[in-house]
Amino acid sequence: ADDKESALIMEETANNATSTYTAPQVSWIQKNEPETWKQTRHILVAKDYIKYRLTGEMMTDYSEASGTLLFDVRNRKWSDEMFNFFSIPRSVFPDAAPSATIMGRITREIAQQTGLPEGTPVANGSADNSAAALGAGMVDKGQVTLIIGTAGVISACSDSPLPDEKHRVLCWNYCLEDRWINIGVTQTAGESLNWFKKAFDYENKKSSGDIFSAYDKETADIPDGCDGLMFLPYLNGERTPYWDSNARGVFFGINMKSTKPHFIKSIMEGVSFALRHNIETVESLGMAVDQVLAVGGGLKSPVWLPVLSRIIQRPINTVAVPDTGNVGNSIIAGLALGEFASVEEATRQLISIDRTIKSPPSEKYERRYLHFLGLYEDLKERFASYAES
Repeated sequence: ADDKESALIMEETANNATSTYTAPQVSWIQKNEPETWKQTRHILVAKDYIKYRLTGEMMTDYSEASGTLLFDVRNRKWSDEMFNFFSIPRSVFPDAAPSATIMGRITREIAQQTGLPEGTPVANGSADNSAAALGAGMVDKGQVTLIIGTAGVISACSDSPLPDEKHRVLCWNYCLEDRWINIGVTQTAGESLNWFKKAFDYENKKSSGDIFSAYDKETADIPDGCDGLMFLPYLNGERTPYWDSNARGVFFGINMKSTKPHFIKSIMEGVSFALRHNIETVESLGMAVDQVLAVGGGLKSPVWLPVLSRIIQRPINTVAVPDTGNVGNSIIAGLALGEFASVEEATRQLISIDRTIKSPPSEKYERRYLHFLGLYEDLKERFASYAES
């Protein structure tokens, strides 16, 4: 998109066009697979298709609709301007409604096939990231949910939309009414450790054990800063805040002290630096981050969690129930059925803080963080020229 088109998309959707959104993907299908497009009548994401099969009704929610680049995030409605811009008929997308809406009921046919009682109400639901954040207890502005899974994701809650005119973080609707989230994504977080194991750790290559547990003992005695070794976690390009598909992973500062555990801990530190950058990018939009709620496989590590706390310079709260997505979906269903008077009541009943990690600040990490940011800037043009060679 040119500057004028980019400005229009930002004005209508509060977001910048990237290939991760539905509308550009549909445009690709229209251009490259016209026969497929001719046969297309409706477009549903996975959970909305399941709801359709259960109820015979089509509906999506605001959080999922935000990911289409066809939705007016500020006003919580489809954007006719964007449907016209992308030449996509409005009729192929379902109506959008709040997550805590009963969108339909189990049909007789489905009841016979599945054993679910006919007439069972079905809640509208939400995007997976929103459900996981809600299940971690994110309900108020200034709260941030941080997930280290395959990718690293931060979701920051606000009571008004905060579009990023610099096109670094996403601005989507949350699964709660009158709440929005800014989302930052580090493409390869836990996956960076998984890559290291598969590429270099031959002895454990076929192990089915938890990779984070396997590396804890090896890294426990490695000093912060890894004796000068630093990692840029851009193994598959990077999303937030650079949106640079040419960026690549880098181990910088390899020296005679560098051992296998140094490389492992440097990966933990590099991912943590990237997540801090995401949090600070959201704060630059005018949001004050008051609380960090952490979930995900990477945060099981007794080594990584304190490292993360020292690097982001904030206390980190973990929750007692690890599968926060299921908890979030339970809250949404309970609100839709009227089982909870408020989301605050629901979180009091279903969510409890497991522990709080508050590590002292580290001057070494502060210096390393500036080098981390500078290293990408130093290599940015080199990444681009190397990709073309």
